[in-house]
Amino acid sequence: MNLMSEPKELTRHEMFIARLDSLLELYKAHPELPAPYLSQLHAFLETKEELFAIAKAVGRKVHLGGYAQVRIDIDYGLVLLFSVDRDKVCERVQVGTRKVTRDVTVKTGTEVVDEPVYKWVCPPELGAEESTEDQS
Repeated sequence: MNLMSEPKELTRHEMFIARLDSLLELYKAHPELPAPYLSQLHAFLETKEELFAIAKAVGRKVHLGGYAQVRIDIDYGLVLLFSVDRDKVCERVQVGTRKVTRDVTVKTGTEVVDEPVYKWVCPPELGAEESTEDQS
């Protein structure tokens, strides 16, 4: 590091790379250090546009679960995940009702009620498979 120059303010991306470089230097200089178990790096995003741009850039599909995610499998079992909340990508819409039995507190017994049935409807540019039924 050059102490004579003003420190440059790093972008988040540059800071991440600098941290990885520092970690690499440390482990190369000290092979006696135990290696942490590292199976995945997970980046949480703010917008669906960020996720779509990443999916397009790396040629991957967006997968839906609790989050909308792009997954990149790296060598040696390392996984890089980019995620955004599913509700920022898809709209939860009621598609019907179903009869369910539940306990009631008025008296001992059960009742049958109509419970909303939902699914996640996503924009076509997502290119993701339709999600399974949401129980909540």
